[in-house]
Amino acid sequence: MDKPAIIESSDQRYLFVCSANTCRSPLAAVIMRNEVACKLKTNIAGIERQGIIIRSAGPWARSGAGITPESRVVLAEMGYSVPDRGSRRLSPELIWDSTKIYAMTRWHVEQVLDLVPAAQDRVSLLDPLGRDIPDPIGRSQEIYRQVGRQIQLAVQDIVKNLF
Repeated sequence: MDKPAIIESSDQRYLFVCSANTCRSPLAAVIMRNEVACKLKTNIAGIERQGIIIRSAGPWARSGAGITPESRVVLAEMGYSVPDRGSRRLSPELIWDSTKIYAMTRWHVEQVLDLVPAAQDRVSLLDPLGRDIPDPIGRSQEIYRQVGRQIQLAVQDIVKNLF
């Protein structure tokens, strides 16, 4: 698929990808928004005014599904506010419109590249050690905490190196 006509800008647009866009990728997006806002000494609206857009999506997402209750608990325990938002299906348009894409697993990287092979230079695993971040769905709250901490450390590493 050819790149659609998207307005080019200096915006930084980050996309986090997991399966259904209800736990891992929304966790990563919320954490990233908050960490970037803290680093830049502003708020979420402030980073968006600066052209920093942080989104999440999933190839199996059911439009409008919310963040899992377990993920909400993890975010609250970490001190992050949880926005009310629905899930979003991964699409070629979202991929083209992202300057950097972070996937939770190798399978998610493959899903991105199946939709837009030209995204190869913009997609990578979120975990800096190249490990898959396991899906906590249907597991205990403690597993969600462990996954949330793995995501938080990876996102903090990204933010530290970006800004």
